[in-house]
Amino acid sequence: MIKLFNSKSFILLLFLTNLAFGSKFQGYFSTNTYTFSRQNQEDSTLIHTRFYQSVWLQGRDLLIKNSRLNVSGVFYTDPVNPFQNESVYQIYNFNYSTSWFSQKMKVVMGRQFQYSVSDAGRMDGVSTNYTFRQFQLTGFIGSYVPATGMTDNPVENHFYGGEILWKKSKTFDVRLGYSDKSHARPVYRYGRRNIEVPPSIKQRIGLQSRLNRGNLTFYARTRHQVRNFKLSDLILQTVYKGKRNQRLQNLVLEYNLREPRVPENSIFSVFDTYSSQEVSFKGRLLLSQQLTGWFHIRQVFFNNDQSSFISLGMGVKKYKLDLIHQNGYGGSSNRLVIGTYQSIGKLVLSSRISLGNYRLIEGDWSDLSTLTISASYPIWKKFEISSEIQVLKNKYYTNDTRFQLGMKYRL
Repeated sequence: MIKLFNSKSFILLLFLTNLAFGSKFQGYFSTNTYTFSRQNQEDSTLIHTRFYQSVWLQGRDLLIKNSRLNVSGVFYTDPVNPFQNESVYQIYNFNYSTSWFSQKMKVVMGRQFQYSVSDAGRMDGVSTNYTFRQFQLTGFIGSYVPATGMTDNPVENHFYGGEILWKKSKTFDVRLGYSDKSHARPVYRYGRRNIEVPPSIKQRIGLQSRLNRGNLTFYARTRHQVRNFKLSDLILQTVYKGKRNQRLQNLVLEYNLREPRVPENSIFSVFDTYSSQEVSFKGRLLLSQQLTGWFHIRQVFFNNDQSSFISLGMGVKKYKLDLIHQNGYGGSSNRLVIGTYQSIGKLVLSSRISLGNYRLIEGDWSDLSTLTISASYPIWKKFEISSEIQVLKNKYYTNDTRFQLGMKYRL
């Protein structure tokens, strides 16, 4: 297992770079404590505490002009369970980029999130793009980084590809790309046997187009498998954006066709897998000078089943209210959500209460309510303290309270 960083190196890197380069750096370091206390129907109480730290750092013009360093990550320490008393690291970004030839060419080296019209994911590698008058060429190659944040086989876990962008004008562009992403699978133990699953390999071609016409934007993206040109996923979107004082602020109509979440060569592919389709319609309106309304309607189709989601809301100044209804194969729920935001001097307060009920795929209706109160207060210029308390009420626990306390240092 490749481990490049630890908590001490994170903190040391943060403060040394700030000391050495001063104003060229910006970012923050935060430390947080998360605690929850639960008491069930038998009066058995469980208290758990977890610490976690996060860092975001960006530096400019380091060693080379027009260069940039990007660092972001999080690491955890669990003081309750001894067998988990080591920090768990998740490095999201750790890369260095430079620009060349009057900033027409950009090179990024290190851990980065790579978005391509054919696929997306994190990788440890190199990416580059070069911009012509109407064209932009992009290429990338590296080791694919799965959700765990670590990889032990850079060859089997690879991610590479390229694309071309044709920008005919400010209102119309087209992208065409290819990518090859492989995710190695672990060896599973089944009884006395070891079951080795081959890597999940995705070789895709992607095509994307965007067209702006006044207040309307049309967007389409399609991805296909390379072997048989089978459709993997499809997105069609139409967006209307009104002017600032116009009654109709925006409307979004979207259609999604998504491939099955379980790959064909996964150990779980013994189960039936199906593509899903989704139709979404949402908008925002000015009902009066102070009152704003919004809505969101989603319908998901999965095999012979479907699920619906309807949300209606309105807001005035620092208050908002939402009515939410969900029904279908994923379960059913009805919720009333009220939120508010207040500022008293430098103190910022926000609260949110959710009242409703839910029902799983098979079962009876159960009540559920949640109250959340958050606060933040700046100390001097670079420090900020934040806290959040959340109280849940459901049929499983007579008491379920969660508390978070954090401190952030800004460079």
